[in-house]
Parts: sequence; structure tokens; C-alpha cells
Amino acid sequence: MIHIAIVEDEQRYRDMVRQELENVSTYCLDFFSSAEEFLTYSAIDKFRLAFFDIQLRDMDGLQLLERVGQTSPNLLVAILSGMGQDLYIFRALEAGAIGYILKKDLFHLPEVTQILLDGGAYMSASIAFRVAKSFAKQPDPDLQTLSEREKQVVDLLIQGLSAASIAGQFALSVHTVRRHIRNIYEKLHVNNRVELLNKTQP
Repeated sequence: MIHIAIVEDEQRYRDMVRQELENVSTYCLDFFSSAEEFLTYSAIDKFRLAFFDIQLRDMDGLQLLERVGQTSPNLLVAILSGMGQDLYIFRALEAGAIGYILKKDLFHLPEVTQILLDGGAYMSASIAFRVAKSFAKQPDPDLQTLSEREKQVVDLLIQGLSAASIAGQFALSVHTVRRHIRNIYEKLHVNNRVELLNKTQP
């Protein structure tokens, strides 16, 4: 049997989790209404997976996650909560959570549980999107110092156009374009087109 712990203080969510998982014959579910009740349980080591709510009466689920990470490092823990703010998400991931499932997605719980038990990780779609977006490269603040003309020149430089070709595009002298390029390199702290490309592309 695979023993799974659910730390949740609201009965309706306990019932929903039970309804989703009780038909899996290999799962044995144990429910706890508080972090304290879970921590004082004498057989925590029997659990392979645990789902923690965040809003609990005594110690919150993130504090519980941090405590369990120290005392039972082999226990797989996922957050099962209605709290979707970035602060909670990233604290949970930093503390070692292998999943973050919003309560509105409880109908996915059987599939999610199997993914976690198989060594995978899972986040609700809206959570995964926000986490991925947070790792996207942010625009370099130096780019904001460029004038509109300098930005236009940058666009053509990274396309591979020469100073003469750029001059023809804007009906400028080559001397003027080269002055723009010097200013661009100085503002962006780069020395050549390769560095410029790395600075400006995500």
C-alpha cells in the first residue's frame, strides 16, 4: 500500500480529496486537521507522499513544509491550496515542494498523484505559467536609455545591416550612423555586434 497524508482543516476539501483518491486501491489515505496533529503522529515515516494546505489553524503549511524537510527529507510533499499568490508559490518551491495544486483543480488529483509518485513534479496550469514567466529574461534597463532613432539603428544592426545600408534606410550620412552606433555601444556597455545581440535578445 502507498500511504498518503493530507493535512487540511476544512472538511469539505477533505471530503473532496477522499472522493478523488479513495477508489485507487493501492492508496491508503490519512487525514490531519492541523500541522501539529501531523507532526505529533508517531508513524510519519510510513508516508510516501503528503499534501499540505497553506492556511492551517496553528502552523501554516509552508512552515510545516520547511519543518518536514528537515525531519523527514524523503517524504514527497505537494501544496494543495486555494492560495495562488507568488509569495506562497515561490516559498513552497524553495522549501522543496514537488507540486503546487490549486483546490479548483482537485478533479485532476488522481493523475497528479500518480505523476508525483512516479518521480515527477506538477503545478496547476496557471501556476506553471507564472513560474515560467518569472524565469523569462527581463529587458535590460540600459535599453531604456536609447533614443527612438538609436533603437531603430539597433534593430537593423542585429539584422546584420552595415552602417552604409542603415544610412540609406534613414537617408542619413554614414558618419551620423556611425555616431549613433558609438552612442549605442557606450550606453549598452558592449563592444561589438555579438555582444549587442546578446544584450538585446531574450
